[in-house]
Formats: sequence, structure tokens, C-alpha cells
Amino acid sequence: ALESAVLKAIAKEQKKEVWQLINSKAKRLPRLVGNCIGGGKHSFVRSSAYPKLRNAGAKKPDFQEFLLIPNSKSVKESFEINKKAKEEVFRTLKDVDGKFSGKKNDENAWMTSLNEKEVLEVLKKVNIPIGVDVAASSFYKRRRYHYQNPILDREIEEQVLYLANLIKNFSIFYIEDCFEEEDFERFALLLKKFPNSLIVGDDLTATDHTRLLKAIRMKSINAIIVKPNQTGSLLNVKQVCETARENNIKIVFSHRSGETEENILADLAFGFQADFFKCGIDGKEREAKLKRLIEIEKSF
Repeated sequence: ALESAVLKAIAKEQKKEVWQLINSKAKRLPRLVGNCIGGGKHSFVRSSAYPKLRNAGAKKPDFQEFLLIPNSKSVKESFEINKKAKEEVFRTLKDVDGKFSGKKNDENAWMTSLNEKEVLEVLKKVNIPIGVDVAASSFYKRRRYHYQNPILDREIEEQVLYLANLIKNFSIFYIEDCFEEEDFERFALLLKKFPNSLIVGDDLTATDHTRLLKAIRMKSINAIIVKPNQTGSLLNVKQVCETARENNIKIVFSHRSGETEENILADLAFGFQADFFKCGIDGKEREAKLKRLIEIEKSF
């Protein structure tokens, strides 16, 4: 926060954009990654009887995020594509999910009682490249992945097979945190099977240079989530981005679940020349960042 404030002050004094202080030669805009349908720990229902309890008997997908990733060179066009697709998904969910009420989670994604396969069937219809954030650590315990919708436990190798089948059957382009956060070996196995998909580290790497180096050494990922306020300093962000780029690992700048309307993330993503910008689809906290990136696009 302090570094961001200083960057803004310097930019104002020098009559420059914030991104120009990071890289005045930046040209390439990132591709949008938008959270359309939510599940996991980001999607909770408060019971009227027990308002403090989360997930009180509510069915939901076990995976945390279901993402749309338009393949357009224009940020503005991608923004409009995702918004239109999200409305189309709303209409489909009304038809196929009898419990769907139009509620949104803390990242403004639709909440549904469908499981991940059913959600992927819905998203397949909008004909936009699909991504998922499995957030597998959130339901991993004692060497098993504990699914709740439907209730079943998958052993580690069963998780590998299950995800491999999903990637093949739904042509999944992007898969984040597919295994628990210490399982560098299984990440590497999935990447070897699917080198043309993005195998993305978030909990695995935590915007941490040491963990990134381990992932590189073990060939665990070909893309990394970068959360600038996760790592303590923009100097650390710079180090992570440089190392990722040197090793042909795609860079995904990302928002967090608890957000404000602060928009500096767009300048940081463009300045550090991120390949992807993961920032929701709509909602005022998300749109503030997306619209700032569109402003940057218009300046060229």
C-alpha cells in the first residue's frame, strides 16, 4: 500500500501514468480472465437460523472459480464479451438449476448448486475458452480430496485422473491450483500430460520467489498467479515476474477476494507486462480495475 501511494505521488508529480514508472516501453496488453461462476470457500450462504455459519447445508461446486478467457486482442472487446456471456450463463442457470436465485459470491460470480461437471457443461455453451481454479488445498486432508457435491473422496492418483478427464472432455485451457499446495510433483505430472493448457500456480507459489524457483526446478507450472499485495513489496513482484519470464512461465496478475475500488492493479499488470489479468467480470470493485486497463488501452 505504501509503495502504491508513493508510485501514485511520483506519477502525479512527473505528469506520468503509474505504469510508465515501471516500464515506459510497455506495449502488450494482458488477456482477461473473468470469474463467471463461483464455488468452494468463496461462495457461502448464510442460514437465517444460523447467520454466522457458512455453507449451512447449501450445495455448491467444490471448485472455487469457473473462468472465461476471451481470445481477443482488445481489452474492451474482451470485457464486453465476458459481460454478455455472464448474462447468457445467468439465463442457462435459471433453466438447469432449480435452486438458482441469481445470487453472487464475494467476487461477483454466480452462485449455483450445480457440481463442477454440470457447471462446465453450462460454460461450454458460450463458446469461450474455459478456466477453473480448483483451489484443491481447501478440500484436501489426510492424502485425500474430499468432495461434497456429490460427496466422495478421491485419492491423489484419482484426482490426477479426474482432472485429466475434465481437461480433455471440456477442452479446459486454464487450470489453477489443481492439487494441494505442496504437491509440486502432481502439478508437474499434469503439465507433462497437457503442455498446451495453462497449469497455474497460486497457493502453490504464493507470489514467492523461492517457491517459484522450486516450481521451475520441478517443471510444475507454465503459469503463475501474481498478487502484488501478497508478497510484501513491488521489488519482490519484479523479481518474481523477471524469473517467470526468463523461464517461459506466463504471468497472471490477480485481484483478491476482498477488494476495494482501488485500480492500481491494472497499471502494475501492464507495467510488468503480464500475460493475463484476472479480475472478475463485473461489480464495482472489479470494473474499476478493468476500466482502468481499458483506459490504458485507449492511450495507444
